[in-house]
Amino acid sequence: MKKSIATKILVMLLAGLLVLMTGCGSNIGADDPNLGVYEATTGEMSGIKIDVSDVFDGGFTIELKAGGKATVTSGEDSGDFKWTLEEGKFHGEGGGATLDGTLKDGVLVLEDVEGSGVTMTLVCKDIAGSKDKEEE
Repeated sequence: MKKSIATKILVMLLAGLLVLMTGCGSNIGADDPNLGVYEATTGEMSGIKIDVSDVFDGGFTIELKAGGKATVTSGEDSGDFKWTLEEGKFHGEGGGATLDGTLKDGVLVLEDVEGSGVTMTLVCKDIAGSKDKEEE
């Protein structure tokens, strides 16, 4: 009898650990469904689209975390910043940089990145993918 109770507790702990380790879009411990890792997919300037992997070796990601914290990573370099989202308008600031754009359904679009005229699209595949599955 003691073994079955201990086994049940162990199974529940392992299940809880697996839930906590889920990736992008997980809102465990947070009420924000936008949390996760957003990977840059495309950039656009003057109507010309480019694949971000052609520009950033090792990719370009932004991880949105609870409490308005975030980390931007390009290749081996990374830095932290603060972010907010109000009525679909995204704003990020830190390290002397400012990022503005929109965020909806797992797609983050940064407009006029650092005054360069470049629009960059980042996608959290788990969030955006779950929206596609809901529509099917």
